[in-house]
Amino acid sequence: MCELEGETLYGERLYSEGVETDPYLRAFFADLSDRPICYECPFKKRYRVTDLTCWDFFDVYRLSKEFDDNRGVTRVLIQSDEGQELLDRASSYARMKEIDVEAAVEGVRELTKSVKLNPRRDEFMADVANLDGEELMNKWFPDSGKVKAERFARHTCEKLGIYDPMKRLVKKIIKK
Repeated sequence: MCELEGETLYGERLYSEGVETDPYLRAFFADLSDRPICYECPFKKRYRVTDLTCWDFFDVYRLSKEFDDNRGVTRVLIQSDEGQELLDRASSYARMKEIDVEAAVEGVRELTKSVKLNPRRDEFMADVANLDGEELMNKWFPDSGKVKAERFARHTCEKLGIYDPMKRLVKKIIKK
């Protein structure tokens, strides 16, 4: 997501820094901050012993233009009658849309595949314990020229109203 000038929700400004800026996202997407069990997660399967399975819907544009508003969308898979009841109760205060379950799970690695262990994770975690936040970020995620260029490009595309289509185009190019 990208921060939009003046955009608010319930009277408060939305926080929406990108992966090139947000410290949590930088560590998360580098697979440095995952819990050890995440590298061999026993629950990574389509059908689970849980009431609901929830995860980010980064490609919501594939199935719903109305929910593609750059505020984040969560997929929810109902796994039990209790899960259906919970979702029914939430429907009065959450914006929801039912979609085809097979379309929702198609090509979704994070539902069935564990993340790969970053070989530097232990080193990162030792630094988390020993460095302050600024020292940690400067060491692991310096604000390099490349990062500044990515941030500038994201903010510029957002202000021009072309961030989402450009992001999809770049993803297509990278996959080829």
